[in-house]
Amino acid sequence: MLIGDVRDSRGIRDREAFRARLTDACEAVNRDHERELAAACTVLKGVDEIGAVLLSIASAYDIMRTLLEAIAPEVMRFVLVRGEVDVGLDSGDVALMDGQAFHAAAAAMGDLKRRKLALRLRAGDSVLDAAIEAEVNLLAIVRDVRSERQNEVIGVYERTGGQAEAARELGVTQQAVSSVLRRSWYKQTERIEQDLPRQFEEYARRLAEREDER
Repeated sequence: MLIGDVRDSRGIRDREAFRARLTDACEAVNRDHERELAAACTVLKGVDEIGAVLLSIASAYDIMRTLLEAIAPEVMRFVLVRGEVDVGLDSGDVALMDGQAFHAAAAAMGDLKRRKLALRLRAGDSVLDAAIEAEVNLLAIVRDVRSERQNEVIGVYERTGGQAEAARELGVTQQAVSSVLRRSWYKQTERIEQDLPRQFEEYARRLAEREDER
């Protein structure tokens, strides 16, 4: 069960436009991950919340990144919980479902909001949950403290694909771009983020093996 909650959603001015972006993001998730979903990604509460039921956590990080990139600069916090869905599963509609996973997700989201973190993971192995959760939360903290200028330079760098190209577009020196990337810990955070999908896939494999052994 994946629940996403838009942080500080009350401050969004054009709520209709944002809802359209969020709906498009859910549609992209459903298109790219159709075979991995028991219930499609759906906007649940105005522009505040999305929900989806995953068959496996393997693609969970890719799904979260798709949503975050689509709604930027707004930010979403996530709860990913492994548990039973015993009401409405055949409907394929997350809004009609209920069960232990939903109640656990709601409790975890309340805790996540109080702690002001980005992810609460409860997939079955407390050690792996804590380790992966900590990585994702630390990445989110690094991003939160970046300045507008750092985010601007990073955005141009990612779009153009190189420091020299970014420098030309921004009208600064390559050294200036390099300095911004270094001070924002860009390379280090990118390496961690690039490895996270593999960690989720490995975690899913271990969970499947554990189920097979029962």
